[in-house]
Amino acid sequence: MNRNTAKQMLFVIGIIEIVFGGISAIASLLALLGGALLSTAGDIGAALGIVAIIAGLIAVVSAAWTIIVGLFGVLSKKDESKVKVCFIFGVILIVIQVINLISAIADSTFGFMDIVGLVIPGLYTYSAYIIKTTAPADDTVNTDDTYNTQG
Repeated sequence: MNRNTAKQMLFVIGIIEIVFGGISAIASLLALLGGALLSTAGDIGAALGIVAIIAGLIAVVSAAWTIIVGLFGVLSKKDESKVKVCFIFGVILIVIQVINLISAIADSTFGFMDIVGLVIPGLYTYSAYIIKTTAPADDTVNTDDTYNTQG
């Protein structure tokens, strides 16, 4: 993969992360609202409402994190100083997703989205790695040695 392709991939995956984060934020806010409504429904409802509110707050933080990761991916196309941060964010995303994957396998809830949840951060991190490790001058240089006729 060349540098321009990696920059474009990081940009597109950043947009995907922003969209997923936005959807998660809406769902999280609905969970918070549901928890607040449930907490007014007596003793058991109050306990369940508190649990739903806590889960909703965790989900809001997760959605915000996803949006921030996406924004860094999008912004790194113009400002390459953000690529190192993208790489670190990508590694963190992979670690979190591997933990989720192990949990899903242990709970027998493993599914297709668990794989997608690992592929997207993997491509995000790989793209950031390519940009980070190649020189800007390599944007126009053909690095494919297949047609190299020199010794």
